[in-house]
Amino acid sequence: STPGNISLQHVWPYSFLLEFDDGAGIKVSPPEHLRKRRDCPLDITDCIPPHQTAARFKVTVQLDPKLTLSAASKLHYVLAIVMCMPKDPSALLAEVPVENVRQSASRMRSILSRRQDEDDLQISGGSDEVDAETRSLRLTCPLSYMRMENPARGRDCSHIQCFDLEWFIRAQKMMGAFNNRWKCAICDTVLRPDAMLIDGYILGILRSTEDSQAEEVFVTKATAEWSVNPPATDEEQSA
Repeated sequence: STPGNISLQHVWPYSFLLEFDDGAGIKVSPPEHLRKRRDCPLDITDCIPPHQTAARFKVTVQLDPKLTLSAASKLHYVLAIVMCMPKDPSALLAEVPVENVRQSASRMRSILSRRQDEDDLQISGGSDEVDAETRSLRLTCPLSYMRMENPARGRDCSHIQCFDLEWFIRAQKMMGAFNNRWKCAICDTVLRPDAMLIDGYILGILRSTEDSQAEEVFVTKATAEWSVNPPATDEEQSA
């Protein structure tokens, strides 16, 4: 939502036609019967006359004929033409900084000190608490299901799980639903490259467990110290 409680959605009208003076143009056809249309941005580069600093164009819009006059009068569209430069995954990877271990460990201790509530359980898909003092930390990416190489998170995310940065970036290009791109792979928060960082604490764990290829470690809540071995049970301690 925007100020004034105006709800914005990335969607094309029922049909849409953009025509330039030289006859070039681009069209969005009405959705096919019983099929949902994917309303993604359109690349108009080839439609713009070369070597011109300005271009005139005309826009023709048709609203859904099934809409009532009252419903149609409440629809307002804003057309944005944006100049952008594509970047390959390697360039985006280079833009995300590695947070130092001390700051990452401090955040981890802060997250671990919180009691898991319903939101946490919904984010993680279940409790990762092993006991009152320990939580498990997956070293695998939720997108690739493989060990992470560059464990990334949002600067403001409050979950302990990370995702692999390269897999996350590549997933955006493969995602058909444009509106669902650039959202955290864990908590669904909108997440652009400039809002991400590589977690130095988890990166250190990954490097330390490279030989064993461990997929999970166990973290002590109070100190954020970790071990590849789960905590001993009461029976094991008394044996």
